[in-house]
Amino acid sequence: MQHNLPEVVNRTPEPVSAILFAQDYDCPPVDTCADAEGGATLPPVRPPDWIDTNYDGPALNDYPYVPDMRFPSFHSLRTLCDLAWDQVAATRDPLQGFLALLDYRGLEKFKQRCPRGFCHAYEDMLFFWVENRIDEASPDMIVREEHPELYFTNGDIVLQAKIHSDTDSSPTLQMYCVHRAILSFHSGFFSTLFADGSALHEPSYNGRPLVEMHDDADDLSHLLLYVYKPSEYLLRPSHPDTPIELRGAVRLASKYMFDNARADMIKRVTMDWPVTLDQWDIREGERQSLIRVAYGEQYGNHRDGRRNLAEHTPEPVAAIVFAQEHGCSEIPPAAFYRLASLNIRNDWEDKHVFADPDRARWSLCDKENLVRYIQGREALEEYHHTVAQQLTDGDMMNTSCIPEYMHDTGAIRPGDPFEGKIKKYRCMHFIWTLRDIVWGWRVSLDPLTALAKLEDCGKLDRMKAACPYGLCETCEGYLRQWIHNERVGLWKNLPSYFQLK
Repeated sequence: MQHNLPEVVNRTPEPVSAILFAQDYDCPPVDTCADAEGGATLPPVRPPDWIDTNYDGPALNDYPYVPDMRFPSFHSLRTLCDLAWDQVAATRDPLQGFLALLDYRGLEKFKQRCPRGFCHAYEDMLFFWVENRIDEASPDMIVREEHPELYFTNGDIVLQAKIHSDTDSSPTLQMYCVHRAILSFHSGFFSTLFADGSALHEPSYNGRPLVEMHDDADDLSHLLLYVYKPSEYLLRPSHPDTPIELRGAVRLASKYMFDNARADMIKRVTMDWPVTLDQWDIREGERQSLIRVAYGEQYGNHRDGRRNLAEHTPEPVAAIVFAQEHGCSEIPPAAFYRLASLNIRNDWEDKHVFADPDRARWSLCDKENLVRYIQGREALEEYHHTVAQQLTDGDMMNTSCIPEYMHDTGAIRPGDPFEGKIKKYRCMHFIWTLRDIVWGWRVSLDPLTALAKLEDCGKLDRMKAACPYGLCETCEGYLRQWIHNERVGLWKNLPSYFQLK
């Protein structure tokens, strides 16, 4: 005789029959169950059908239960039921007891009492049994959503994953109807699973075998989308959401042995970040072109232009977190350099900064990465002052073009040292003017771009007006070589600036 679960829970202190097995056991009438504190026990009941028939451990309904560590999986089961009963007693909600069973890994008391936990077979069978009991006990509380892009009418296998929610609302399950052949081709795990026909005998959904995935639905969605529709990620270069979307997908790809898909997803994220100085210059040129287009005449509304620019600008913090989790050492130097130029007050979640590309997901930045951000900014500030001093000393000039008094003492005369002598000291005058007008005294946190501007200084009208004689041919060649060497050296030093080694 089976009883209504809430009635058993409300009146019976025995946790196993009350929470786990009331649906499957031939339980006695509730009024024949003695109070546990009186020392009475429930009449014998049959074990659940997933327990090994050769099992000869303690009886499932022994009460009070005496721990027997010779049977660690059984001991874990009984302990877990007791803890689930505590949850039901606190909430008066049987569903909470079932959910506590599914989330047992997070229960500190369980870890303390059951250090050995379940064997894999018991754990898999427990999950399967409890989730089916949830379906039976509360069919109206489970919401199933078929994925709009990954539920194929000609699919022959259904995957199910729970949609993460920050609220205590009814659980929502994402359903995917996909193809065994495709999963087997890409995944060693699914290839082995489908080769074992007995693994798909039950349960089922809409007449197809059902595989319950104990993973986040968003992560599984992005993994399957990359397998089925990789163009959705490959044809949107430098999109700020790509590392966020593929971070969990790569994790699942490792878990389920999607080896080629995992490698491809990592390459996809790495593609958005330059690994050489030449690649950085190309990407920066593209970004500057996008800026001109975004704020040009074709966008009468600057909001539209900013949105377009934001969708083509990679976001550095998400890329850094992705790289650190999945071992992509190529990404952090460029990503941290980009991050150093951003103001920490411009947060990605700030609703007042609409579609601004100069934002970052600061909430993802842990303490260690914030320290790297601060150290890198300080190093770039120091580098700016170092370059300013080199320009002052004329380190990139032909020694014959440096005034004699600077050879002896390095001193600078008070007032205008070139007054009336611009033609005589034209190269020194040009370099100092370059320092004041182009390099500037205000710290630049993008010295790679600032150094590149020094090379194009001859095109500036202010430089032409202030320095009509320009540089001699020798000093011009020295300046170009010095700029090149400085930029190459700066790029190589980025890992040390941000403590990445």
